[in-house]
Amino acid sequence: MTKLSPLRVAMVGCGNISSNYLAHAPIYADDFAIVACCDLDGDRARAVAETAGARALALDDVLADPTIDAVLLLTQPASHAPLALRAIAAGKHTYTEKPLATNRGDAEAVAAAAAACGVLAGCAPDTFLAAPFQAARQAVANGVIGEIVAVSMTSMYGTPETWHPDPSFLYAVGAGPLFDMGPYFLQLLEETVGPVSSVRAATLSARPTRTVASGPLAGTTFTAETPTHVSAVLELERGGIATLVASFEVPAHRMPYFQIHGTAGTLDLPDPNQFTGETMLHLPGVEPRALANTGGVPGRGAGLADLARAVREGREPRASAARGARLVATMEAILNAS
Repeated sequence: MTKLSPLRVAMVGCGNISSNYLAHAPIYADDFAIVACCDLDGDRARAVAETAGARALALDDVLADPTIDAVLLLTQPASHAPLALRAIAAGKHTYTEKPLATNRGDAEAVAAAAAACGVLAGCAPDTFLAAPFQAARQAVANGVIGEIVAVSMTSMYGTPETWHPDPSFLYAVGAGPLFDMGPYFLQLLEETVGPVSSVRAATLSARPTRTVASGPLAGTTFTAETPTHVSAVLELERGGIATLVASFEVPAHRMPYFQIHGTAGTLDLPDPNQFTGETMLHLPGVEPRALANTGGVPGRGAGLADLARAVREGREPRASAARGARLVATMEAILNAS
């Protein structure tokens, strides 16, 4: 059998998250190769390109280059949809960091444009593909914990200004704890127990003025443009009620990240922002045990690798833009409900 060439990918946006994709790219070498880097900061693009063994290109050159098959968008959220639409119009497959867009209309436009242009569009997060979460999905499908009653999701990772050198974009419209971290939980919710049918919610901003703690901007302040603490009640299409608490106000967190409660037992899942850990099964009168981790993926880049395989196999990627658009619709509905 002839070995197929990996998807040739241009990475657009060379900020913090780019190092994670580059670190795992060798694992997925049969699926994709980063061949070009692009950033508004040309020096940064050149530095990252040198590290990656790639070319530093301007965006127009990326889109016009027939040797580039796909674009990986790692820019700030507000630019995701406009850049994805440009890449799709240029005939490139696209994979976007979360969220797909900052509003439902733009997210749905990206998914529709890809379908109309005959290219594939995918969107992070891809952590749901990891082994512990696939084990949980299979356990729910097999009825191991009975009928689903409730899902408890707690997204509390501290305050980004304590560690990020330029965190203001994480508090902009289309970000905040809901749009920035919520996708990990909502994607996993859909994967394991199904889509959301309706929402109720409340939000607040306890500290709208934030101070950068590290890096060259240390000591400067900025204003949060979106709620910094979100509580939502989500009714599920297949029955059951989920709760989501997403916050940039809680400096320390000890509650479980993600639990699925059924009529026969409970699944305790690890952090949806990671690819590792164990899913624990709790049944009445039985010692808790870890579900066997089979299959799964090793780390960041799994969704892009799956998109590359989807191109070869003529199917939709598992972390598809259509799914990403549903996540944006749910998150927008939460904010509207509040």
